[in-house]
Amino acid sequence: MKIQGFSETNPVDPSATEARSKVARTSPSAPVDSVKLSELSRSLQQQGAAAVEPGFDAAKVESIKAAMAAGTFKVDPQKVADQLIASVSDLLTRRAN
Repeated sequence: MKIQGFSETNPVDPSATEARSKVARTSPSAPVDSVKLSELSRSLQQQGAAAVEPGFDAAKVESIKAAMAAGTFKVDPQKVADQLIASVSDLLTRRAN
């Protein structure tokens, strides 16, 4: 079966590609991109980083692990349901705004 409209392409000449990239690297007039952040931008980034890394109580985590391993960890379904509803309500409120 022959595919119609198919044409062979010329292979890439590696020496031409290398020459172009060498010119781009050594050309003094090649544009250089740079970004300079404002003080406000830096401040917002620091605040965002702090918000992303909430603190946690390592001792509480270890006690929960131990209780789970011992089979004594109890889940309060009412508390889980209340927190889930509060979380969904918060997400919906944020989406509406």
